[in-house]
Amino acid sequence: LALVRRGRKVLLLDADTGLRSLDLLVGLQDHIVYDLSDAAQGLCRLKQAIVKSREHEGLSLMAAAQNRDCTCVTPQQMKALVKKLTGSFDEVLVDCPAGLDRGFRTAISGAQTALIVTQDEPVCRRDAERAHMLLKREGVDECRLLVNRMRWQKGSSSTGRARELAEALEV
Repeated sequence: LALVRRGRKVLLLDADTGLRSLDLLVGLQDHIVYDLSDAAQGLCRLKQAIVKSREHEGLSLMAAAQNRDCTCVTPQQMKALVKKLTGSFDEVLVDCPAGLDRGFRTAISGAQTALIVTQDEPVCRRDAERAHMLLKREGVDECRLLVNRMRWQKGSSSTGRARELAEALEV
């Protein structure tokens, strides 16, 4: 929404195939007819799978398939789809599934930049490190880090701790 408020035309692409949730978060769950897999497989026109928000001009959504697994869209299809979409939107934000398996690899196949969202917990830091390594290996050189739920400790700097995390992840 911050990007939309700045006049950017934004598409949210839910690539969490099987666990579709972005439609609920933006209140468009009752407007989904076609989804990402339909568009990627050519079962509908691209425009048919894109739902525009009525509340937030400039915000659109392409929902993930609800009843299919991560194999319903190939990395090549995702890359081609993202390439087509970038011509119509200022920002195409792809919500990746949790984990680093096939679904994640498919979701990042069209990425140019990555935003790794993590928490300041040992398990989360390790996951973020592994995601960063995989992104680099797949050719996504520009990675950013967003740390949620930073613990405020008296006498210490959260900004400093976030900077330490970013340096550890080399982002």
